[in-house]
Amino acid sequence: MTPTELGNRIADLRRRKGITQQELACRLNVTTQAVSKWETGAGFPDIQLISSLAKELDATVDTLFGSHSKYKSWYALISAVRGR
Repeated sequence: MTPTELGNRIADLRRRKGITQQELACRLNVTTQAVSKWETGAGFPDIQLISSLAKELDATVDTLFGSHSKYKSWYALISAVRGR
């Protein structure tokens, strides 16, 4: 899963729930700009937010990453994107 794919999934789940970026940001105690970066693939949610993000979107962490993701952990995804 690429950062853009993850961002698209976050945006899709948020829209399905019927909440705005601002509402999601408020619930997670982050900025609206942070949510926008996640949704465009320009940034990642902090690893400590992943569980809360999934919960706010009525999803599981597995749903966020997709069942066929080659990345078995959030750390592996971040490392791959950063080229480590």
